[in-house]
Amino acid sequence: MSYRERKEYIFYTSIALIPGLVLFGILPFVVMIGTNDFTGPFNNLILNAFTFAFGGGYLTLSLVSGFLLITRFYATRTKTFKVLSILFFLFIPFFIYYFFFLISAPYYIYSLIKVHDRRFIREG
Repeated sequence: MSYRERKEYIFYTSIALIPGLVLFGILPFVVMIGTNDFTGPFNNLILNAFTFAFGGGYLTLSLVSGFLLITRFYATRTKTFKVLSILFFLFIPFFIYYFFFLISAPYYIYSLIKVHDRRFIREG
């Protein structure tokens, strides 16, 4: 991946993090207003809100990360591979989702380090 593509990846995934943080951070408060039975994983409302917010932010980051990386992956594949992917369409989204959910944070950090190192070498 080129330096420009890494910068775009970091930019788009960082932007995707914001709506997830906001929407899923507000969610516990909305549910608490609607019902008194909501407890969440912790007994503290603020800690529950942070837990849901970071989980939602990571979810949106993973979805955008998966979309960006899978489009680059498919662009370099043969027509046969693309046809087989279409035939096995029912099974592929599950694997893609879980795979990118697991690698989003490490790859995001890796891309940040690579962009920072290149900027440091160029400016140094």
